[in-house]
Amino acid sequence: MSEQVNEDNQSKKRKRAIWRVVFWIALVVFVVAAGALAYIMWGYWSASKTYDDIASNAFKAESQDVSELSKLTVDWDYLRSVNPDVVAWVYIPDTEVNYPVVQGSDNEEYLHKDFGEGEGFAARGGTIFLDVADKNDMSSQNNVLYGHHMRDGSMFAVLSDSYIDQDFFDAHRTIYVLTPTRNYKCSAFSLVLTDGWDAIVETDFTTADGCAQYVQDKIERSVVEPTGGFPSATSVTKLFSFSTCDYQETNGRAVLFSQVVETAVPNADNSGSETNQDAAVIQNAAKEGA
Repeated sequence: MSEQVNEDNQSKKRKRAIWRVVFWIALVVFVVAAGALAYIMWGYWSASKTYDDIASNAFKAESQDVSELSKLTVDWDYLRSVNPDVVAWVYIPDTEVNYPVVQGSDNEEYLHKDFGEGEGFAARGGTIFLDVADKNDMSSQNNVLYGHHMRDGSMFAVLSDSYIDQDFFDAHRTIYVLTPTRNYKCSAFSLVLTDGWDAIVETDFTTADGCAQYVQDKIERSVVEPTGGFPSATSVTKLFSFSTCDYQETNGRAVLFSQVVETAVPNADNSGSETNQDAAVIQNAAKEGA
């Protein structure tokens, strides 16, 4: 009987020892996981604060008068003091998109470098950047901007997450691209879902027909159709395109195409605005993109 009792006691001790080991392993795993999550959240918070601070100094969206394009103003001196590579500011009302735009020495430089040129985990969201093949004064026919699809909804995540919804697309067609010498009001007309192997980017065209064919292809491939219909391909002569990752596909991409419907010289008093579209096209685009 005593031998049986001893065996039972030893068995219980072994079980308790095993459970202690399991407990400590589980605790270590929990602490490591919690630490990793906290680190990730800190990274998102740090990146968000960086760009919020930049916006508060350079372009306070809530205080801007979007009813008159020339009145949209950016503090370019401040932005250049932070990063001389700045070329533009992109703003989509009622979204997270309110960021400076840079152009690097290649299309890799700003993938994981923030606007203050910081690198590391907190800067993994990078900076919105203009394709290196585009002219930095936005005089190219198709000006292509790239931004990461961040899990917290920042940078260009909205392009893939939200623009595929018809109601959202119609309500957020208006996009502003501001530069030191010219402000652009754009109207989105196509969202193309593709992959990273698709040679979808063309920045300039040798003929008007070449541009029209490019636009027509994007119209035919669009996963949404603007309420009121697509513009005619021949009426779109200057574009801004916005590209990000699409996590629904392997190496996926979401590219939002927009046409310029109005331009203005910033801070121009009584100068009015200019357009490369006829009045009817501008009025329709304004109604659909408002």
